Amino acid sequence: MKSMFPKGRVALLIALLGLIALALWMSGRKDDLSHLKKTAEVTSGTDEAIRTVRRIVAAAKSENPKQALAGFMYVRDSTELERITAPLLEQPPLGELKFLGCDKLVVSHLDNIAVHAYSAARGKSYAFYLNRDQKGVYKLADLGYSKRRP
Repeated sequence: MKSMFPKGRVALLIALLGLIALALWMSGRKDDLSHLKKTAEVTSGTDEAIRTVRRIVAAAKSENPKQALAGFMYVRDSTELERITAPLLEQPPLGELKFLGCDKLVVSHLDNIAVHAYSAARGKSYAFYLNRDQKGVYKLADLGYSKRRP
C-alpha cells in the first residue's frame, strides 16, 4: 500500500513541529539577562559624580556648549555627542537641579553610576549615566529621562 505522505515530507513536518514547539517554549521563558539590568541604590561616595553632573550642566550653559561638553564625554564621537547632549541643550534651560539619588548596575565590569536629578524649570527628571575613564575620572556615557520624582 502506498503512503499518503512521502517519507521526506513526514520528516520535514516533524522538524517543523519541533521548531514551533521550541519557539513556543523559548518565548515563555524569563529573560536570562534580566539580572544584568538590576541596579542598587548608592548612598555613599556619590559626591564626585554629583560634582561632575554640576560641571556638565555648567558646560551646557557656556557660550560654546558642544565644545565644552566634548571634554565630559565617555565616548568622543560627534554623532553620540549630538544624541547624548540634546536634552541638555533643549529650551527652556535646565535651571537648578535637585538631586534625587544615585544607583549603580549590580553586575558590571565598568565603574559606573547613574545620577538622578530633577529640573523644576522643565518639570522633568533626568538620569546622567557616568562611567570612569582610564584616568579614573567620571565621564558622561549617556543621558536619559528618569522615572524618579522629588
